[in-house]
Amino acid sequence: FVILYQEYRFAFADRFLKRALSIIVLVSMAMGALVLLVPALGSDLSDPRVLGAVLSLWILTALVSPALTRAISRGVDRWLLGRDGHGDLRATLARRIEEADTSSQVLEVVAEEIGRSFGGEVESSHFDEQRRADLSSGGPEQTVWLSAGGAGATILAVTAEEPRFVWRLGSLSEGRRLAPDDVVLLEWTSLAAARRIDRLRVVHERYEHELREKEMRKLATEAELRVLRAQINPHFLFNALTTIGHLIRAAPDRALETLMNLTELLRRVLRSTEETTSLGEELDLVLAYLDIERARFEERLRVDIRVPSELRSLRIPPLILQPLVENAVKHGIAPMRDGGTIRLEAVLEDGTLRLRVDNTGAGGGDKTLEGRRGEGVGLRNVEERLRGYYGDDASLSFSSTPGSGAVVELCFPVATAVMVSVHDE
Repeated sequence: FVILYQEYRFAFADRFLKRALSIIVLVSMAMGALVLLVPALGSDLSDPRVLGAVLSLWILTALVSPALTRAISRGVDRWLLGRDGHGDLRATLARRIEEADTSSQVLEVVAEEIGRSFGGEVESSHFDEQRRADLSSGGPEQTVWLSAGGAGATILAVTAEEPRFVWRLGSLSEGRRLAPDDVVLLEWTSLAAARRIDRLRVVHERYEHELREKEMRKLATEAELRVLRAQINPHFLFNALTTIGHLIRAAPDRALETLMNLTELLRRVLRSTEETTSLGEELDLVLAYLDIERARFEERLRVDIRVPSELRSLRIPPLILQPLVENAVKHGIAPMRDGGTIRLEAVLEDGTLRLRVDNTGAGGGDKTLEGRRGEGVGLRNVEERLRGYYGDDASLSFSSTPGSGAVVELCFPVATAVMVSVHDE
């Protein structure tokens, strides 16, 4: 017994000790009952009372025996062998399997818990369906195959789709053999792991699908913004060339200088390929454009810039102010005999940048404003690009009074943008 306990502790406990203790306890209970029964009723089996008492003891022994065997088995497992009961192991496996975030984590959890509980080495790998017939003829629903007389097992996780996974449990310590209740536990583990892997795959596929859709939306938005930006460049060019054409007739000497300024300005505009620019660079571009227009309007065009220096580094969409200034010159200053003033203001409030462009020019009524907004390139282009970058977080407001000028105000966040593909990814 000592040798069995030292070298084959599990085999000794499973094959002998549990049964021996159950029989000893059961016999002791029966003998104790007889010791109490004989003095009270006697030992004459012909006496109906004695016969009835003996039959009652037989029935009681049959009823008590299964529960007694299970209780002793749990006691030996817990107190002598130091291993958890299957109920505790199931609860631990269920919790850890549900906490796993990937298929590989599920494989690791099952291998760790099964190996710790059964005292054997567990390896996990992909499963080749052609090897199923080599393991057993138990049918396609079989998920556990015993080997070497119960000294090891192969556990298959039958997932809905391939690849499937298999654990190989072997080299059980101290002569342990897998009992039928162990096989039931392994089958339950196989099913729980397979269902978790299936759910993770569905979540992963849904996530991949959402990523693809998001990427397609980002690419479409980026392409749309590039088209809108390309649209504003010729619009700016045509208006600038109109100004130079006027100077060629009115002041040929200044026409050449203005043409060179336009060349340098266009080089800066067309060379820029970034999706954002700084507010300072946008203001420099606006001032360069106004220098060209001053060659035409001279003292009739006055400019007032009210932008704090600390805001010049903020990132904004390119060519977002120049079309508004161009509209102010074309529709506000040009019709006025005495010209007017164009004022640019920038204010940052709670992460929202407010850009205001107003002029003291001709102005117009509501119908005139709506017509310009719907038919013109500048305002519509700016509004669509703001929507592409910032979605509903951006706004463009436009107001005007006949004879008192017009005001355009842009509001959008400067910290986050809808087009994360441009800024973050």
